[in-house]
Amino acid sequence: MFAAGLSADRLIAHGTLVMRRIESHGEIRLHGASIGGDLEISGSNIYTSGNAVTLDQATIQGNLLLKSLKDSESVTLFRSKGSIHMNGTSVKGDVVCSGVRVELALEDTQDSAFYFDRIRIGGSLDLSINVEANRGIRAVD
Repeated sequence: MFAAGLSADRLIAHGTLVMRRIESHGEIRLHGASIGGDLEISGSNIYTSGNAVTLDQATIQGNLLLKSLKDSESVTLFRSKGSIHMNGTSVKGDVVCSGVRVELALEDTQDSAFYFDRIRIGGSLDLSINVEANRGIRAVD
């Protein structure tokens, strides 16, 4: 649990970084981070307006997974009250968003739920399984 969020700009992780069941009232910020394996954020609730997850300029050597978390008894969605930013992010593998719900407040001035400007993906982008957002997806080159 991160009561006030997590700020880890330019973090260097030599392997996989996994964040499961995060309950945060602030932004999860990994701006410019370098992840040597996968980055997984799953089954988490981020209760903040504005930016909920910021991965701008990050480099991920594996896959980027924003997803629900399933166990033998239940499914916990990845929920966010703020937008997901991946501007200028480089992902060597796939970007998979599955079981994700992004609900921006009506007064939130951001026009998109997901920002993928100048993202570079070595594999595929998969937003096909149970992704809900009350705003659009922006991807500008």
